[in-house]
Amino acid sequence: MKIQLNSMRHTESTIKLHLIEWLEENGYLNDAVVINELPVADRSRTSFARRIDIAVANGKLLGFEIKSEYDSLDRLEGQLKLYHKRFDKVFVVCAPKFTSKVLEIASPSTSVIEFENDGQKLRFKVAQKGKITLKKSANDLLSFVNQKEILSKLKQKKVNVKNSLSRSELYELCSNVLSIKDIRTLSIETLKQNYRSRHNAFMKSIKNNGYKPSCLHHLSASSSKTQDNTLTNAKKEDDMFIANILAQSTQNKMRPIKRTPNFK
Repeated sequence: MKIQLNSMRHTESTIKLHLIEWLEENGYLNDAVVINELPVADRSRTSFARRIDIAVANGKLLGFEIKSEYDSLDRLEGQLKLYHKRFDKVFVVCAPKFTSKVLEIASPSTSVIEFENDGQKLRFKVAQKGKITLKKSANDLLSFVNQKEILSKLKQKKVNVKNSLSRSELYELCSNVLSIKDIRTLSIETLKQNYRSRHNAFMKSIKNNGYKPSCLHHLSASSSKTQDNTLTNAKKEDDMFIANILAQSTQNKMRPIKRTPNFK
């Protein structure tokens, strides 16, 4: 059952539904999990994370950033810089008015897909194919995995590891004892496990009701009891680190200054 367009206004939710339908029709969702608004760790920003509109874990990590006619491209350059570090392939799905500008901003490895309304549904046209580049950085891949899951994997490998290790120490240890293939598998399978219940609920809903806007809520956090801990522990570490710096700075400001008497 296809999505019915009731107006010319394309909300982000409507675009997401059409995009997911298009992905299914083109084989992207075979043995895959669709993730809505996936947090992507960005330690260069004080808010810590960006959120990519749609992610697909299907043996590879695919990220889709949507730019509707009501969006701007002000943040796109920074988003793409980060997303290309985290995903094997990055897609920008944009309204026709943005296509030429997106092609200027995006690198040749970025897939650019333009959507248009034919009166019944959104049609997607590939403006730039882009390419898959498998991520090989342990730190980037492990950014989707929380500390508990990293510890569990290391212990499965019979690695003697302390629970008190920091996230950066765990990253270094993983790089030394796990192959990049193992780390990629850990990252992708962890994402699929954490978001599978939402994905399954969404797919069941569209199977029963067709692609309707009401189905999309199944992919949201409020529809599942599953807790997304992918970034929680890392954020706590960052918050504690910043808090310690601020506390130390405050103490230094409050500490009395010892002055040497001037007898001259």
